[in-house]
Amino acid sequence: MLLLFPNWTRSLSHTPVEDGTPWVTYAAINFLSRSLTEQMRVFEWGVGGSTIFFAQRAAELVSVEHDCKWAEDMQRLMESIPYRAWSIFVVQPNGSCPKGKADPAAPRSYASFAEAYSGRSFREYASVIDGFPDEYFDIVFVDGRARPSCVMHAIP
Repeated sequence: MLLLFPNWTRSLSHTPVEDGTPWVTYAAINFLSRSLTEQMRVFEWGVGGSTIFFAQRAAELVSVEHDCKWAEDMQRLMESIPYRAWSIFVVQPNGSCPKGKADPAAPRSYASFAEAYSGRSFREYASVIDGFPDEYFDIVFVDGRARPSCVMHAIP
């Protein structure tokens, strides 16, 4: 714990994007840092500090984001840092979820816990990974919307 204290202290005044780190525990970041190799392929839902972290360490990073403005901001930021191969899919939710009836904890609901997305479906967003062969990615990082649905699609 004491070894991680300086990182935690720094995080009080910096965002994960500023630090180029995923928004996970420092023990998890250390694990990822030790485990990632330059030959690995990574898929992530939700862009941010994890995008910078993975793009600088992996052979290939594929990201999915639902927020167009945030995706544009991250694309501009990524232009200023070195990385190997990064592609981003921007997939907005649509309105096909029945409002108030979808359970965000149910993978087949494709719903988000965020109230702003009530009644919106993240099916296309969660399905982007289906366009890649099974076992193509070495790491799949779920830090976006409709997480149970994303995990369901990531399993193969």
